[in-house]
Amino acid sequence: MLRLLLATNNPGKLHELMPLLGDMSLHIVTPHALGLHLDVEETGTTYAENARLKAAAFARASGLLTLADDSGLEVDALSGAPGVYSARYAGEEASDADRRAKLIGAALSTWSSLRNKLGGRNMLPILIRSPLRWLFLGTARMLLIFRQVHR
Repeated sequence: MLRLLLATNNPGKLHELMPLLGDMSLHIVTPHALGLHLDVEETGTTYAENARLKAAAFARASGLLTLADDSGLEVDALSGAPGVYSARYAGEEASDADRRAKLIGAALSTWSSLRNKLGGRNMLPILIRSPLRWLFLGTARMLLIFRQVHR
């Protein structure tokens, strides 16, 4: 059976990818299972470039066929930001909570300025494109709706 290395150290990403590959005749291998610890610098300016960087590094280190991806959030209300820089959007050491807070703050700020111009409702629609580029095929679209809760 063909072995395929998933080029990620992120347990959440493994959780997302494993079901997509479950019906294929592959023996899925993780870096952890191989004792492989790589931190590939994502210097690309596109998702495809970053995925290629990760795939090449993990393939060289393991000698295995390797699948890598890169993804990010592209918020229409923020002109596509943070995009390929999603992981570093709130700074190199930021937590997921820090990144969410910055993203929501930026979106709310944009929405407030739009709302002041448009009159408006107490609803913030943000359309986020979250490209899950798996072998560079396809894009997933999500609609997140935030609502203010008064206590």
